[in-house]
Amino acid sequence: SSGINAEYGIHERDINTDFLLIILRDMLQIHTQLKVVLMSATVDVDLFANYFRCPVVEVPERTFKVDRYFLEDAIEMLDFFPPPPRKKGKNNRGGGQGGFRGGRGTY
Repeated sequence: SSGINAEYGIHERDINTDFLLIILRDMLQIHTQLKVVLMSATVDVDLFANYFRCPVVEVPERTFKVDRYFLEDAIEMLDFFPPPPRKKGKNNRGGGQGGFRGGRGTY
């Protein structure tokens, strides 16, 4: 059988993610078709392997080029313009028609 796969990045842990890990560990014992992939470059591998009683698969390190974009960059790249501010009033049900320039529709 193909099983059920769950992928989860565990880069930053808090009470919510720790609770989720507890639930996943318990589910793995009951549902043998469930497969969980935990990914992190900073996790204590031995701690998690012992906690889940599971094998570890290591993927060789590779670096990828990362481009940083900010909101202003996305707006410019998409040629987006925001709708004009709406006037408050009881009969005003709609607003301006903001969207994309160049006839790509409004959103």
